[in-house]
Amino acid sequence: MYTVPFNIDFDDIIAEDESLTKSELLNQIKSEGDNHGVSVDIVNHTVTGNIDSLASFFMMIDGPGPSFNMEEFTEWVVNQ
Repeated sequence: MYTVPFNIDFDDIIAEDESLTKSELLNQIKSEGDNHGVSVDIVNHTVTGNIDSLASFFMMIDGPGPSFNMEEFTEWVVNQ
């Protein structure tokens, strides 16, 4: 199990959906973490899980985009 930080630009996300508060957004992220098999600490902004579950969580957080480089991600997780 690994624990790594997660950083989110709350102002940017809240601007996209003005009905959300920072607290509501963090609770949604915590709930999504459960769906991806990770434990999300919304106070310290960390996430704990194995490499595959962390990758799944961060792919969800990052949203659609270029392919996810699993080798670089694994190296980042191990070095945290």
